[in-house]
Amino acid sequence: MPEELEDTIQFDNTNAPRIFKPGQYVLMRMEMTTDDNIAIQNHLAKMAGVKSGQKAADITMTLGDSMKATLQRMIVGWGGMTRKQVDPSGTIREVPLLYDPANVGKLPKKVSDFILAKVNEFNPDPDEEEIDSFLPGSNGHTGEHSEKVRALHPSS
Repeated sequence: MPEELEDTIQFDNTNAPRIFKPGQYVLMRMEMTTDDNIAIQNHLAKMAGVKSGQKAADITMTLGDSMKATLQRMIVGWGGMTRKQVDPSGTIREVPLLYDPANVGKLPKKVSDFILAKVNEFNPDPDEEEIDSFLPGSNGHTGEHSEKVRALHPSS
């Protein structure tokens, strides 16, 4: 298996039949990296230029852009996807939607919602207890270090 596909999972009609039609699939990376997180957060807000006399820039939150950036970073391929298109005669037909990160916005909403839920499932935010376990104690030392200090200096 190519290295770029080692950390991927395939979703298709067999493991998500309500989402995918037979022959459709999406390949998604399971683990989000720090670079992914930074790139996605950079899409979360947009800053407008400071106008004359204005003390602060206008910042606009753009949740949709960050969701799209998440899909673009985490989806590494798909197949069998189509989109509806109206031809010049007015007939609606389905045309192939080729994999390209730029096309992620053309995926059906139920597919993108499903993939975003899976990204969050595989990459949950740490809860408060987990965060606290990484932080040093209030004295600035880790628990192990504090035990050693108490053993050497019982009064501390």
